Formats: sequence, structure tokens, C-alpha cells
Amino acid sequence: MSKFLLLLGPSGVGKTAIIEELCKLDSRFIYISPYMTRTPRQGERNKISISDEQMNEMSERGELLVINELYGIRYATPRLLIGEALAQGKFPVL
Repeated sequence: MSKFLLLLGPSGVGKTAIIEELCKLDSRFIYISPYMTRTPRQGERNKISISDEQMNEMSERGELLVINELYGIRYATPRLLIGEALAQGKFPVL
């Protein structure tokens, strides 16, 4: 059975800390870096900054599982990386 873990919460609540601890505890957990249409904040890591045009192209090719918009910034989940993780018996963390 394929499973993934979705962590939700407002900025600064500690999602990254939880993800890092999960990955330390069990190598089967793998963080799936989201794409975003803004530049990274200072100290922010594990997110991939792309342009609106790149996100549109990826969406048209079916490469994104979902796109969310918040305050005019779009965030997207890459379909391929989730599929690869599941195929390897890993648990994607989103």
C-alpha cells in the first residue's frame, strides 16, 4: 500500500523541524520539495523557486499534482518525485 504524509500549518509553526526529525528517525521518509513562484526567504531551504511561466508549462505537461495560491504566490507539488519515492518504497512527506 502506498502512503504519503501531508503536514499542514501556518508559517513558523515547526513543519520543517518535524520533517527533519522524521527523516532522521526513519530513512523511508523523504521530503518532497515544493515549487514556488517567489524567491526564497532568508534562511529558507528545501523549496524550489521557479517563474510563473515555468509553473504554467509544468502544469500543462501534467508534471504537477496540485497548485495552491496564497497571497498571490503559487506553490506546486511535483508529481514525478512523489511517484519515484513511492516506487522505491519510501514515504513522501509533503
